Amino acid sequence: MKNTRAASRADGNRLSPAFYPFLAMISCFSMVQLVHNTFLSTYTLAATGSTQNVQIFNILLAACQPVAMVAAVAMVRRVSALRAQQLGLLLIVLINVYLFVAVDRAAEHIFAVSVVQSTANGFYFTTYACQFVSYTANENRDRASGLANLVTNVLSLLFSLGSSVLFGVYPGGAGYRILFLVAFAVSVAALALSFRLEPLRGEESGRTMYYLYAHRVFWRNRWACASLLVSTLDGMRAGVMAFFLNVLLYSMVDSEALVGVNTLITTLCSIVAFAIYARAVGVHRRYRSAQWSIFAMLLATLGLMAWMDPVSIMAYSAINAFMLPFYSTPLLNVYWTVLEKLPELEKCRAETHAAREVYYGLGRVAGVVLTMLLPATGVGAAMALLCLMGAQYLGLYLSRGVMRDLDQIPL
Repeated sequence: MKNTRAASRADGNRLSPAFYPFLAMISCFSMVQLVHNTFLSTYTLAATGSTQNVQIFNILLAACQPVAMVAAVAMVRRVSALRAQQLGLLLIVLINVYLFVAVDRAAEHIFAVSVVQSTANGFYFTTYACQFVSYTANENRDRASGLANLVTNVLSLLFSLGSSVLFGVYPGGAGYRILFLVAFAVSVAALALSFRLEPLRGEESGRTMYYLYAHRVFWRNRWACASLLVSTLDGMRAGVMAFFLNVLLYSMVDSEALVGVNTLITTLCSIVAFAIYARAVGVHRRYRSAQWSIFAMLLATLGLMAWMDPVSIMAYSAINAFMLPFYSTPLLNVYWTVLEKLPELEKCRAETHAAREVYYGLGRVAGVVLTMLLPATGVGAAMALLCLMGAQYLGLYLSRGVMRDLDQIPL
């Protein structure tokens, strides 16, 4: 479907007006994701008593998304990118309806919930990649990332505070039911906001899919190929950190309220960190700051290995939340820049993101499998975290080389 108008693009350091409705929509979506990432894993653990079920849930969450993205790309081609995203948001709404209505027995179908949620994420994020490139430019992408994360973290702070109070007053099933009702309302808001977004700049038209073509470009272009490995390494970390620390904490204290407090603390740390990152870290400082942040995380992981209890897990979670923007943003930006600067990918951005998600998803699955292979002890958990953080150094090294070369290519 060919657009009659294109989304306006940011000029220099100034953010495009089209970015702000997008910011509102992704903020609502991020709040719903916070509920799912934080509490679906603890809900599964509480209902089944099995950490293995939690790990399988998260493997399905990572593995189904790349497959769903192929269908999402077909919808992008035949209908529009925004409609594909709206379908994903609609599925999220339906998931929350089911969780609210069937909270007492939803654990019986929790793997099906994981598959549907992963499918919804596939439709949502296929369009998201195109939107982020369309509504930002390389010169202000750090600023846009920092602002988006700052806003979503402020909202997440309020949500985390509310969830800790909620489970303190209504523990167990009643608290989960209210939480899923709130998630339903916020997901409806995200769906409504998606109808206010501008059409994407240069949205692809026609029925031809370029999915295999995108894979060939990735493997034949050394910069694109390096970005795949960076995405895989980043996915290993993301797949574990999305649930692992909260589940580890919950297994020790058996309290959703304390998990909510932990999320509140980590959100506060994220707000401060992203505010600092948006103001102080630009193109020329991003890699030095990333090196120091990964080094700090390695030291913190060694400390966790030596002494693991609920307090140390919460402290580690706070340190990780503070360091996250400094070491993760450079790894993500290398993909955005490859997508923006390689002309052979201009005609197939949706397919490109779907192809990249295969490798990112493989990384997420590999990260969770790593936690399953290591001993189910405190030392085993710390060893898994140490391996994942060490892998970020390799990702940073690769991304720095790619960005140095790509910066020489004019837009």
